[in-house]
Amino acid sequence: MSQGVSETPAAAIIDDIDHHLAVAGTIDRAAVLPGIFFAWCANLSLLASDVVHEYERELLRLRFRDMKPGEFFIKVTGGRLSSDYLSERGRLFALDHYAGYPTEFADALGVSADAVYDVADSWDSYDPVAKRLTAAYYAFADAGHKPHKPRRHWWQIWREEDAQ
Repeated sequence: MSQGVSETPAAAIIDDIDHHLAVAGTIDRAAVLPGIFFAWCANLSLLASDVVHEYERELLRLRFRDMKPGEFFIKVTGGRLSSDYLSERGRLFALDHYAGYPTEFADALGVSADAVYDVADSWDSYDPVAKRLTAAYYAFADAGHKPHKPRRHWWQIWREEDAQ
Protein backbone atom coordinates (compact mmCIF):
# COMPACT_ATOMS: atom_id res chain seq x y z
CA MET A 1 0.00 0.00 0.00
CA SER A 2 1.02 3.59 -0.09
CA GLN A 3 2.68 5.47 2.69
CA GLY A 4 -0.50 6.74 4.40
CA VAL A 5 -2.65 3.62 4.16
CA SER A 6 -1.52 0.79 6.41
CA GLU A 7 -2.33 -2.82 5.64
CA THR A 8 -3.42 -4.92 8.60
CA PRO A 9 -2.31 -8.54 8.95
CA ALA A 10 -5.94 -9.66 8.63
CA ALA A 11 -6.43 -7.85 5.31
CA ALA A 12 -7.78 -10.08 2.57
CA ILE A 13 -6.40 -9.77 -0.95
CA ILE A 14 -9.47 -9.49 -3.15
CA ASP A 15 -7.64 -9.29 -6.47
CA ASP A 16 -4.11 -8.72 -7.68
CA ILE A 17 -3.08 -7.53 -11.12
CA ASP A 18 -0.43 -10.28 -11.17
CA HIS A 19 -3.24 -12.83 -11.56
CA HIS A 20 -4.28 -11.16 -14.82
CA LEU A 21 -0.94 -10.22 -16.40
CA ALA A 22 -0.12 -13.54 -18.07
CA VAL A 23 -3.36 -13.55 -20.06
CA ALA A 24 -3.80 -9.77 -20.43
CA GLY A 25 -0.27 -9.16 -21.64
CA THR A 26 0.05 -5.60 -20.33
CA ILE A 27 -0.60 -3.81 -17.04
CA ASP A 28 -3.11 -1.47 -18.69
CA ARG A 29 -5.20 -4.37 -20.02
CA ALA A 30 -4.90 -6.33 -16.74
CA ALA A 31 -6.11 -3.31 -14.73
CA VAL A 32 -9.48 -2.92 -16.46
CA LEU A 33 -11.40 -5.75 -14.73
CA PRO A 34 -10.39 -4.93 -11.12
CA GLY A 35 -10.21 -1.22 -11.96
CA ILE A 36 -13.87 -0.97 -12.90
CA PHE A 37 -14.86 -2.74 -9.67
CA PHE A 38 -12.65 -0.44 -7.57
CA ALA A 39 -13.88 2.69 -9.37
CA TRP A 40 -17.46 1.56 -8.74
CA CYS A 41 -16.61 1.15 -5.03
CA ALA A 42 -15.21 4.69 -5.04
CA ASN A 43 -18.31 6.10 -6.71
CA LEU A 44 -20.59 4.40 -4.16
CA SER A 45 -18.50 5.68 -1.22
CA LEU A 46 -17.34 2.19 -0.30
CA LEU A 47 -13.68 3.15 0.17
CA ALA A 48 -11.95 3.31 3.54
CA SER A 49 -11.83 6.82 4.97
CA ASP A 50 -8.02 6.94 5.03
CA VAL A 51 -7.94 6.07 1.32
CA VAL A 52 -10.47 8.82 0.60
CA HIS A 53 -8.37 11.37 2.49
CA GLU A 54 -5.06 10.33 0.97
CA TYR A 55 -6.33 10.18 -2.61
CA GLU A 56 -8.91 12.95 -2.65
CA ARG A 57 -7.47 14.52 -5.81
CA GLU A 58 -7.56 11.23 -7.71
CA LEU A 59 -11.05 10.52 -6.38
CA LEU A 60 -12.25 13.90 -7.61
CA ARG A 61 -10.73 13.24 -11.04
CA LEU A 62 -12.45 9.84 -11.11
CA ARG A 63 -15.84 11.27 -10.18
CA PHE A 64 -15.52 13.92 -12.91
CA ARG A 65 -14.47 11.13 -15.28
CA ASP A 66 -11.15 12.79 -15.91
CA MET A 67 -9.35 9.57 -14.88
CA LYS A 68 -10.12 6.11 -16.23
CA PRO A 69 -11.10 3.28 -13.83
CA GLY A 70 -7.99 1.16 -14.49
CA GLU A 71 -5.74 4.18 -14.16
CA PHE A 72 -7.37 5.03 -10.81
CA PHE A 73 -6.94 1.43 -9.63
CA ILE A 74 -3.22 1.38 -10.43
CA LYS A 75 -2.62 4.83 -8.92
CA VAL A 76 -4.36 4.07 -5.62
CA THR A 77 -3.70 0.36 -5.06
CA GLY A 78 -0.58 -0.28 -7.06
CA GLY A 79 -2.42 -3.20 -8.66
CA ARG A 80 -3.42 -5.09 -5.51
CA LEU A 81 -6.98 -4.73 -4.23
CA SER A 82 -6.86 -5.42 -0.53
CA SER A 83 -9.85 -5.31 1.80
CA ASP A 84 -8.05 -2.49 3.65
CA TYR A 85 -8.88 -0.14 0.79
CA LEU A 86 -12.61 -0.60 1.39
CA SER A 87 -15.04 0.54 4.05
CA GLU A 88 -16.61 -2.08 6.28
CA ARG A 89 -19.64 -2.40 4.00
CA GLY A 90 -17.40 -2.40 0.92
CA ARG A 91 -15.33 -5.25 2.38
CA LEU A 92 -18.43 -7.29 3.16
CA PHE A 93 -19.77 -6.84 -0.37
CA ALA A 94 -16.43 -7.50 -2.09
CA LEU A 95 -15.72 -10.65 -0.08
CA ASP A 96 -19.20 -11.94 -0.82
CA HIS A 97 -19.49 -10.88 -4.46
CA TYR A 98 -16.07 -10.59 -6.14
CA ALA A 99 -15.63 -14.30 -6.93
CA GLY A 100 -18.48 -14.08 -9.46
CA TYR A 101 -17.56 -10.61 -10.68
CA PRO A 102 -15.45 -11.63 -13.72
CA THR A 103 -18.43 -13.52 -15.16
CA GLU A 104 -20.75 -10.62 -14.35
CA PHE A 105 -18.25 -8.24 -16.00
CA ALA A 106 -18.18 -10.30 -19.21
CA ASP A 107 -21.98 -10.69 -19.28
CA ALA A 108 -22.59 -6.96 -18.72
CA LEU A 109 -20.33 -6.09 -21.64
CA GLY A 110 -21.50 -8.92 -23.90
CA VAL A 111 -18.04 -10.45 -24.28
CA SER A 112 -16.77 -13.97 -23.75
CA ALA A 113 -14.68 -14.81 -20.69
CA ASP A 114 -11.65 -15.03 -23.00
CA ALA A 115 -12.20 -11.48 -24.27
CA VAL A 116 -12.40 -9.59 -20.96
CA TYR A 117 -8.86 -8.29 -21.44
CA ASP A 118 -9.83 -6.77 -24.79
CA VAL A 119 -12.28 -4.43 -23.04
CA ALA A 120 -11.21 -0.80 -23.15
CA ASP A 121 -10.44 1.08 -19.96
CA SER A 122 -13.25 3.57 -20.52
CA TRP A 123 -16.41 4.97 -19.04
CA ASP A 124 -18.38 3.27 -21.82
CA SER A 125 -17.15 -0.05 -20.40
CA TYR A 126 -17.74 1.07 -16.82
CA ASP A 127 -21.40 2.07 -17.15
CA PRO A 128 -23.02 -1.32 -17.94
CA VAL A 129 -20.86 -3.09 -15.34
CA ALA A 130 -21.65 -0.45 -12.71
CA LYS A 131 -25.36 -0.90 -13.34
CA ARG A 132 -25.11 -4.63 -12.57
CA LEU A 133 -22.85 -4.09 -9.56
CA THR A 134 -25.28 -1.53 -8.13
CA ALA A 135 -28.21 -3.93 -8.51
CA ALA A 136 -26.19 -6.69 -6.84
CA TYR A 137 -25.13 -4.33 -4.05
CA TYR A 138 -28.71 -3.29 -3.29
CA ALA A 139 -29.82 -6.94 -3.27
CA PHE A 140 -26.93 -7.69 -0.90
CA ALA A 141 -27.91 -4.82 1.41
CA ASP A 142 -31.62 -5.69 1.23
CA ALA A 143 -30.78 -9.26 2.25
CA GLY A 144 -29.70 -7.89 5.62
CA HIS A 145 -25.95 -7.74 5.19
CA LYS A 146 -25.12 -4.95 7.59
CA PRO A 147 -21.62 -3.99 8.66
CA HIS A 148 -22.49 -3.72 12.33
CA LYS A 149 -25.34 -3.80 14.77
CA PRO A 150 -27.48 -0.67 14.82
CA ARG A 151 -26.44 1.76 17.50
CA ARG A 152 -28.75 2.44 20.37
CA HIS A 153 -29.21 5.81 21.95
CA TRP A 154 -28.45 6.28 25.62
CA TRP A 155 -32.14 6.54 26.50
CA GLN A 156 -32.84 3.17 24.87
CA ILE A 157 -30.29 1.54 27.15
CA TRP A 158 -31.77 3.39 30.13
CA ARG A 159 -35.28 2.13 29.27
CA GLU A 160 -34.01 -1.46 29.06
CA GLU A 161 -32.55 -1.15 32.54
CA ASP A 162 -35.91 0.18 33.84
CA ALA A 163 -37.77 -2.73 32.29
CA GLN A 164 -35.75 -5.29 34.26
